[in-house]
Amino acid sequence: MRVIQKIENQAFHLTLLFAAISLLSLNTCNLRKTSKKANSSSYAKGALKILENTHTGLNSTAISAAVGIDNKIVWANVLGFKDLENRVPADLETKFRIGSTSKALTSVAIGRLIQEDRLDLDASVQVYLKDFDKSKPKITIRQLASHSSGIRNYKGNEYENNTQYNSIKESMEVFLNDTLLFKPGTKFNYSTYNYTVLSAVIEYISQQNFLDHMKKRVFMPLKMNNTTGDYNNKLVENRAKFYVWKTAEKLFAITEVNNSYKWAGGGFISTPSDMVKFGNALLNNKLINPAVTKRLFQPQQLSDGKINSMKYGIGWRNDSTSLFNGRIKTQLIHHPGSSIGATSIFLLLPEYNMTISILSNRDGAYADLTKCAYLLAEYFIESRVVK
Repeated sequence: MRVIQKIENQAFHLTLLFAAISLLSLNTCNLRKTSKKANSSSYAKGALKILENTHTGLNSTAISAAVGIDNKIVWANVLGFKDLENRVPADLETKFRIGSTSKALTSVAIGRLIQEDRLDLDASVQVYLKDFDKSKPKITIRQLASHSSGIRNYKGNEYENNTQYNSIKESMEVFLNDTLLFKPGTKFNYSTYNYTVLSAVIEYISQQNFLDHMKKRVFMPLKMNNTTGDYNNKLVENRAKFYVWKTAEKLFAITEVNNSYKWAGGGFISTPSDMVKFGNALLNNKLINPAVTKRLFQPQQLSDGKINSMKYGIGWRNDSTSLFNGRIKTQLIHHPGSSIGATSIFLLLPEYNMTISILSNRDGAYADLTKCAYLLAEYFIESRVVK
């Protein structure tokens, strides 16, 4: 592990690029109260202040954020450095690891196959993968997608795996021969490896390489031009460097990893603006119809009839949150992401037709980024709604 920089006593703030789109023409039919108008500069100033306050605790690494309302990106901004060593600032097209938020992207590929009657959630994986371990009991696609399959998660140093895998089948060898943790469907155990198996199913059905399939079926239709696999073996333009905070030493370090063993569950890089395009498309039925979207969002039951403990659907968590000190409770569809040297927060607030994405190129920033996301949600709701 290569130590690259001691942290300064006070975080260095650098605002590089500001992008604000006028909100005057927004369709307000999805807000539950009468909306009011404000000029774009007032939105920019307040939202930037929230971002600046969050960035203070990130020790000069980058934080990038975007907000979507009514199928439009209404605000985006970025602060800090994509390369701390050389003091290279991040911009709005800087790509960050999104970690487990990748599962939300994969869910829409699953949803499109469901909509086309090419994938049955209740069929066993063995139907699609003929060479899947036949010693294992029946595992359904639904159980894989909702983490009730019994397949284990990382063990040992697998989270820091730096091996290049050249196929999904090869990457599945990391875990596939291990004993299941429980009978499929009986318990919940979050495991990124479930989505590695799902990517093999997607490849089988589509007869396409998984990353090619995601590009053609999800990213290109939404013009998500800055979303791709986190390739370790080739140059990716404008990808951030990723930093691990070492608390005891008060410094950052880089740990090299290779995410080719978990593309579907934790291997994508993106920008907040691309992620907001994706969230907007879901909330406004641009790629899949409302019935299929509802199926993806629906928290899944275990075999005893109880909803799983994480309220996990098909690639999404579905619960609620309280805003404005508990004055408003609203549905929250979301998927966070944590990976080596990066943190992702991704929220959908259907009641407000709002999408929020925040990405950073440092680990351990989950609490700070979550607080920032909620403050941005409150800010944009309050700015548009008469209380």
